[in-house]
Amino acid sequence: MPNPAPKTYINYPIFSIAMGYKNIALPEDLIERIDFVIKRSKLGYKSRGEFVKEAVRNQLKALSDK
Repeated sequence: MPNPAPKTYINYPIFSIAMGYKNIALPEDLIERIDFVIKRSKLGYKSRGEFVKEAVRNQLKALSDK
């Protein structure tokens, strides 16, 4: 009996309708520093949003640990 063809799966991001996004404003000097980290570091950040989300989560965790 021949083996069935392998299935191909496509991953789609799933977003909850209840989970929205908001825009925030940051000073230009912070944006430039974030861009520098994204471009020059090997930390794996692919976007400003990814960097900022992690930074905010880390700060919120640090504050809740106090």
